[in-house]
Amino acid sequence: MRIHFGIKMLVLVGLMLVGMVSRAQADDVTWTLVDVTSLGSTITGSFVYNADTATYSDIDITTTGGTIIPNGTWTNWAGFAATVGPAIACCLAVVDTSAADQTGADELNLIFLTDLTDAGGIVPIYETQEGSCAEASCVSYFPYASNPSGDNYAVTGYVESESSVPEPGTLMLLLTGMLGLVGGTGRRKFFTPKGCV
Repeated sequence: MRIHFGIKMLVLVGLMLVGMVSRAQADDVTWTLVDVTSLGSTITGSFVYNADTATYSDIDITTTGGTIIPNGTWTNWAGFAATVGPAIACCLAVVDTSAADQTGADELNLIFLTDLTDAGGIVPIYETQEGSCAEASCVSYFPYASNPSGDNYAVTGYVESESSVPEPGTLMLLLTGMLGLVGGTGRRKFFTPKGCV
């Protein structure tokens, strides 16, 4: 009886841990830029977005081929974004410097058609904003002279991600297997003749 109870407890603890790990994995979602172009530049790369904390990380974006948006690799989040909160799901603003004072740094803002979530999927990019940061946290920017509006709505492409949230079918399969293990253990013990191990 104690062994059977111990297995049940082990299974319950295991299921709780699986749930906790699944939830932790669901927070960070990797998004990849697909066929993105703006103002003659091709924009490639990826980033991670956490919808629970409204933060970006592992930013690795490259711009090539244009004459307005500078060619280069963008790995830093614009300073103002960290203070915006959940609304930042609408867009990813990056700068070409890791310095705390971003004044004068080149800035590129990718604006999504709908907010990013941890559900993944495909989200079109409908606008970019580009220019140089006007102050330390890059809250505002000066448009490049060659693009005086600072905006471009003629953007192609999208960001894409598979959901990191486990599918319900996968969790049900795991749960069924665990319950079967417990049930099988109970039956074997119940039908085992006395004196047998």
